[in-house]
Amino acid sequence: MKTLERGDAFTIPLGDGRLGLGQAVEVGPFDSIYMVVFDAVFADESEIVDLAEIVATAEFHLAASAGSELVEIGRWKVLGNVSARDDLPRPAFKVAVGGPRNFHLEDWAMTRRRPATPEEAPIFLCDPRSLRPLSSTP
Repeated sequence: MKTLERGDAFTIPLGDGRLGLGQAVEVGPFDSIYMVVFDAVFADESEIVDLAEIVATAEFHLAASAGSELVEIGRWKVLGNVSARDDLPRPAFKVAVGGPRNFHLEDWAMTRRRPATPEEAPIFLCDPRSLRPLSSTP
């Protein structure tokens, strides 16, 4: 069973026969995927000639996915692996530590944590298990 790995570039069917292109920027806890979706649209797979060029130059949007299931079932097709950009902001989550009102912000990979400021605590509404990022890394 194929799951996405950091750097994997994959097709995204658009429903009208054309294809979009995405890339896994990070694979996080619980098989969560932080990805980019490129603005480029292709008539078919043969138009996707240079993945490295597209990744380096195309406009994109950041997105999160709950996992690799669309690759596993064959809806998204991995075309290759290209170095993912390291300069993209990573999402952060609010977690309660040691009690329900002691909020911290935790990074996407669950490796860095810091206390939330009084201004941040009301803004961040979820924890890593929800897989919905709300801000850039603390």
